[in-house]
Amino acid sequence: MNTTLHRLRTWVVTAIAATTLLSTGVILASGGSAGAAVTGASLTGVTQPTILSRPALATNNQAVGNLTIALAGGSVTATQTLTVTAESNTGQPLNWDGVPTFTVAAPIGSQQLCVEGVASGPGCPAAGTAPTIAGNVLTFLVTTGTGAFPVTIPNGETITLSTVHYDVPAGTTVGPDFNTAAVTVGQTGLVIAPNTHVLGPGAAADGSTNAIISNAAAAPTLTLNAVTTPGLAIGGANQTGGNWNLTLLKNPAPGTSIISAGDKIHVVVADNAGNNCNPGTLADPDSIGFVGTPAINITAGSGSATAVPTATIATSAVNDGANILCAGSGVNNALTITFTNATPVVLTNPGLDAGINIQITGVKYNVSGGATISADQGNLDVGSNYDINGFGLLPLPGAFSTAGAGPTVATSGPSDGDIGAITVLGNTPPADIQLNVTSIAGSGSEAVNQPISPITIAESSTGALPSGANGFVCVSLLEGAEWDGASAVPTAAATNGMTVGPVSIETSGPLAGDSDFVFQVTGGSSTGPATITLSNLHVSVPQSLVQDVLGGFVTVTYGGTDAACNGGVTTTTATKAFSVSGRIFGSNADATAAQSFAIANPAAGGGNLNAVIATDTDPYDALSATYLAGQLSTGILLTPTAAISSETLNAIRIAGVETVYVMGGADAVSGAAISQLESTPSYFPGGTTQRHDAFTNDSRLLTVQQIFGSTADGTASQAAQFVGDFPIGNPAFQAGYGGQYNDTAGSSGSSVSSAPDLGVQTAIVATDTGFQDAASASVMAYHNNLPLVLTPPAALSSDAAAALQNDGIQQAIVMGGQDAISDAVVTQLEGMGISVLRIAGSDYTDTSAKAAEFEINNTNAAGQFDGLGYSTTNALGAPVGLNLAVQSLSFARGDFYTDSLVSAQINSLLESPELLSVDPNTLGTPVTTFLATEGVPATAFGQTHAIGPGFSVNQFHVVGGQAIFGGPVAFTSALETAIATAIGPDQLPIP
Repeated sequence: MNTTLHRLRTWVVTAIAATTLLSTGVILASGGSAGAAVTGASLTGVTQPTILSRPALATNNQAVGNLTIALAGGSVTATQTLTVTAESNTGQPLNWDGVPTFTVAAPIGSQQLCVEGVASGPGCPAAGTAPTIAGNVLTFLVTTGTGAFPVTIPNGETITLSTVHYDVPAGTTVGPDFNTAAVTVGQTGLVIAPNTHVLGPGAAADGSTNAIISNAAAAPTLTLNAVTTPGLAIGGANQTGGNWNLTLLKNPAPGTSIISAGDKIHVVVADNAGNNCNPGTLADPDSIGFVGTPAINITAGSGSATAVPTATIATSAVNDGANILCAGSGVNNALTITFTNATPVVLTNPGLDAGINIQITGVKYNVSGGATISADQGNLDVGSNYDINGFGLLPLPGAFSTAGAGPTVATSGPSDGDIGAITVLGNTPPADIQLNVTSIAGSGSEAVNQPISPITIAESSTGALPSGANGFVCVSLLEGAEWDGASAVPTAAATNGMTVGPVSIETSGPLAGDSDFVFQVTGGSSTGPATITLSNLHVSVPQSLVQDVLGGFVTVTYGGTDAACNGGVTTTTATKAFSVSGRIFGSNADATAAQSFAIANPAAGGGNLNAVIATDTDPYDALSATYLAGQLSTGILLTPTAAISSETLNAIRIAGVETVYVMGGADAVSGAAISQLESTPSYFPGGTTQRHDAFTNDSRLLTVQQIFGSTADGTASQAAQFVGDFPIGNPAFQAGYGGQYNDTAGSSGSSVSSAPDLGVQTAIVATDTGFQDAASASVMAYHNNLPLVLTPPAALSSDAAAALQNDGIQQAIVMGGQDAISDAVVTQLEGMGISVLRIAGSDYTDTSAKAAEFEINNTNAAGQFDGLGYSTTNALGAPVGLNLAVQSLSFARGDFYTDSLVSAQINSLLESPELLSVDPNTLGTPVTTFLATEGVPATAFGQTHAIGPGFSVNQFHVVGGQAIFGGPVAFTSALETAIATAIGPDQLPIP
């Protein structure tokens, strides 16, 4: 931008010398002594926010800076008329939108002046002639509260105009240069010579400016990406296309990028050859059109814009170029988003983690009939553009792309559908393959010969699938999984006259790589489009797929000339054939704890010098130990009271532990068990070589440190005050206050106004009468270094109060409703100067879901923190090129405690909230609802900060990598399948 073009209008403050014949005149004189006349006035703009002008659209009700009018010292003998005129530096008017607020401040020694008709100062009534507006001129009267004159103002008076708003008429400025909103003040009876100021390099800005006008000639930078590119059948109606993610960023070109009412985004679709509604000269399919109206969800990245815009969406039939001729055909090939926000939205940040994000969901298409194989088949040709209202840009896209959902943002395209001869569908009903996880890196057991649901291959039209010599079809299983024919060979059955040959598995075990099976279409369909159903399907899955977001996908190649399907056409999108989820469990509670410990602290990775041990006969010591374990960066092992279990001793040995921290007194871990630990040798990681004293060569024994109080609350208090490697966590989540995470009738905690604006030392308060709420908060205690204290429901225990005071806690997260933590406890905490946020559900499963929502959320649209920002894209090792957001979730049995005690370290590594089931067989409505929401991109929690805390790319959300703590007795296979069903199918592009 050429700053030398920036100018300030000459500022004129005008008044004409008064005479005694003017009833509204002012008798003026120089000086500031009592009895002297007022000699002048000055005008100052307090701030200069940017307001916007459009060439063919008025931009109304725009907030500008306050104005102050300073009257010089002297005396006033009668009511004074003041006018304030607002105009651009080209002399064009800026109209007042509403009467501003007036405040008259009298310095010490001056008598009070008032603005007539408004309550403007001490003793100023709201009676009399109200200020008036005539376009860009504001007129008001300065008088006294009693109307008595003269008034002495030896020290001057200051009149402040606040809540000032201007309407900027269409075409007020031309081009992208900045202009200054000019304001003049007229005082009846006085003339002051004009002053001139120039805004430019090295020049001082005019002090009376209260706005900068910007003409937004540069449209926002628009990026449209398809989430998926599913198959669309020729001749198919009401077919589901992929969702779109649309991002608007600040344009680096000159001019402020804004979104104003009337601006539009156009998206136009055609077939792969760029044709639509143009039969006769072009190959079929001859049309593709939207069915119904998709939905939109608009969010803003933190710090991206001044507000979140509003918009409507509609479809229509349009022409675009020589080959897209749908106008008047009834084929709605265009989608238009029209912005409706009354106030222009300014885009403020061009960065990757910024932008206005529009998720377009519910896209459906009709595709007309046509040839089985034609140049028009393949990914849709999709174009989009931003149409600024009033700028006369072309209303339709100028460029199209057939690139679909690809491996990176740079190569991903807008194509959200693939017109093909076939459509492939799998995973109905959802099939979930369960792996017993033994390593966070992906090694360990595998699932062998697991059944999955059938896969169907449907023709889009009769004869679409080639037959005979060119009729070979290959179904490829990706990512190292294999078709397993050990117990049964897959079968293929076809309809509508089609005949198919037997299925044979081309590649198999032992888990050596991608696997295929092949069959031949021996006779084509004759009575209508055929559907082939592939049944009796079994797979073997490597352990690594528990961390692989591509696990369970297949592609289909058809029209091949041999068993390898050479010369065939491969579907461009993959079908989810099954889901993979991992279990962490052992033969008993101590073994499950030991396996969890080994996964998080592998010997090959150096093990861990520390371990925390708690009893397996009571939940409270282990739960309150999560903060302690987090301080030590280690896990929690369990043991019976009388003696240390073999599983725990083995885990200590293999991890190379040197120091054991024991939670609880003799009633929890007996003296005999302590002695047992103290006499146990310490091993190097791997568990085969003992440590020895460097001087005596004696075996080094475990060091034992016991942490306990006289009660469970006392033990929790001592653990909360443990001084470890990290400071107490100080998260900020001021936007989370006000009941966002409370489903109960109890107090939501402190008011929004009293929420800390900045991060302060924070603790968790949970009941000592049930384990579930503390279990739901365990990952927070571990991952965010938040002490976890226990208390009875009715009143804060002295042990809890002491820990909170000694730790200097200023903010508390209270877990559970009034039955768990009463409002009286909330009042006690607030009386200690502690701000309180309550996380509570209708039952313990709902509380776990609310806690998960709080952990995943990060910032709201206004950029305020409303959660902890958990995200696991990087922790899960998802391929970076996919640019996916993968949120890990953990599940544990909610009606018994042992499995939920030992999950905190792994959950922290994966930033994974822990959700509780009702019992081994029932997931419960709150958790089911949470999973359904988290599986939908448009409504997923944390959707605006997918990559990690504080970052935002707003790609789609895939829930995966869920770990279940406990075996099939604690968490049934049916319940695990219910989780996969609630989340919904994972829809991912294949690189």
